[in-house]
Amino acid sequence: MVLDCYRPRAEWFSHDPYWIHGFNHVARVLVWANRLAEALAARGGGVDVETVRWAAALHDLGRHDDGRDPQHGERSAL
Repeated sequence: MVLDCYRPRAEWFSHDPYWIHGFNHVARVLVWANRLAEALAARGGGVDVETVRWAAALHDLGRHDDGRDPQHGERSAL
């Protein structure tokens, strides 16, 4: 599949990659973000599809757990 190269490794997660915000969640977010980015690009929108894909794939890696974690986005970006 074209999105396989965006699959994060288990050791990249700061929390359990098999729970709510783990592999399955990342896959769903990645698929939908990819569809949106490709649709915008097809309409001439100024979107970097590669960046959108990586952001979707990595957006929850900095979570400490599956609960409320307002700083997880900032930690994930590092």
